[in-house]
Amino acid sequence: VKKGFIENGTYFITGGLGKIGFTLCDYLARKYSPTLIIVGRTALPAKDQWPALTEKNTTSSVWDKLQKIKHLEQQGAKVIYKSLDVTEEEALKLFVKEVEIPHGKINGVIHSTAVIESVNFKTIAEANDSICERHFEGKVYGLLSLANAIKDVDYDFCFLMSSISSVLGGIGYAA
Repeated sequence: VKKGFIENGTYFITGGLGKIGFTLCDYLARKYSPTLIIVGRTALPAKDQWPALTEKNTTSSVWDKLQKIKHLEQQGAKVIYKSLDVTEEEALKLFVKEVEIPHGKINGVIHSTAVIESVNFKTIAEANDSICERHFEGKVYGLLSLANAIKDVDYDFCFLMSSISSVLGGIGYAA
């Protein structure tokens, strides 16, 4: 680690609107007035369309993420959100280059992608290759894509979030 978090820093975060990722983004927003470049799987409408949206005319997942972004901005962060599958390496590389130009140095990279849909949590007996692959997509294949996408970026640190759901997620469950 060259440096820790800095005032007005720029942080590239995968999964930043998920439970753990958002907690970290909220902390950064409150303490450091950062630019948060957040990558997530959920497609969001263009920002100019947000005022017309209500909880009733959009999905709960989209509404929740819009509220999180508004909260981060109210806390002092500048938020750039991109809907992108982190396993799509070429798209991720292009996006990294796209955000580096106007925002300058990316001070930190945080990988907090996870699969949290209940359909993906099965007992060991019920788990199959498909379920296991789903868990590997963001954490493992996403990390490999991210590593290649940022290999030429001069960032101060890269912080990887892991999962202990296999330990704490319930005896007999696979994650």
